[in-house]
Amino acid sequence: MSQQVKYYWGIEQGSAEWFAIRADLYTASNFLAVLKGRAKKNTAKSSHGGFWAERGKILEAQASILYQRITGIELDFPAFITNKLYPNAGYSPDGVNKNKTRLVEIKCFKREKHQSINTIEDIPAEVIAQCLGGMMIAEIDTIDLVLYNPDDTAKNAFKIITLTTNKKIKKIQDNIKNKLKELE
Repeated sequence: MSQQVKYYWGIEQGSAEWFAIRADLYTASNFLAVLKGRAKKNTAKSSHGGFWAERGKILEAQASILYQRITGIELDFPAFITNKLYPNAGYSPDGVNKNKTRLVEIKCFKREKHQSINTIEDIPAEVIAQCLGGMMIAEIDTIDLVLYNPDDTAKNAFKIITLTTNKKIKKIQDNIKNKLKELE
């Protein structure tokens, strides 16, 4: 792991301390807006989640357990990751394997959206930007996008789509890097 990368451990995502770490940073979940030149720094000081946010939190915990059982990959759960190369940005992963060579990003979409995503080409642009930005910040070449919706009656409730650094991904990451530099 690079000396540039910093992991924040033992902080609950959504806590006041977590929001304080993210304050005034561009977070990976907003990297599509960064690419489009419409980015805003994170200024939230608390979560304004309703039913769907709470549901997502519960389902992400279930998906994490399923992921570890199905893949045999044991995860650690950093609250946030920063990188000195990108001082105005950070990433909140849903997991990282023990030797820090694989990230995990979990999405628990509503059933219709969940069912529409089956390949890399189907992944929404904002999720692609978030995953690639997370890989860039963490300096990790692989991320498993885990899709989980237990309401999916087509027996596709749990899906894993793996993204690995290649020329196309590097190009998008370079675009994110350049936009972040412009925003410094």
